[in-house]
This record gives sequence, C-alpha cells and structure tokens, in this order.
Amino acid sequence: MARPAIYGLLLMAGEATLGTALLVGGRAARFGWAGVIVFHLLLVLFGWWTLLWVVPALAVVLPLARRDLRAQVA
Repeated sequence: MARPAIYGLLLMAGEATLGTALLVGGRAARFGWAGVIVFHLLLVLFGWWTLLWVVPALAVVLPLARRDLRAQVA
C-alpha cells in the first residue's frame, strides 16, 4: 500500500457517511444498510480468516437491517 494514511482517511470517510445515512433514516438508511452489508462482504477479499469476523457481524447486522427497514414501511 503506497499511502496508507490516504486509504485510512477514505475508509474513515466512508464509514462516517454510512453511519450518518443510518442516523438520518428514510431512503438514506436503505443506502446505509446496503453499504454496511456490502462492506462486510468485501472484507472476505482479504482472506478466508476474515470469515471469523464477517459471519458473526452479518448475523447481527442482517436482522437489525431487516427490522429497521420494516419499521420504515409501517
């Protein structure tokens, strides 16, 4: 990695954007939940050992996203 500080700042900005989208709610929350799920799935590209984090994280995130999105519809 040529410039880890730049990549770290980009990662931080992306996570802050997703968090803000989740806090805003509505249509932005759909984008936020999709981004969180895709982020965790893309972590698997770093190696099989990331499954030790990804599987439990998705086991928590997916039901939370489903519950939040259903609450928005009702």
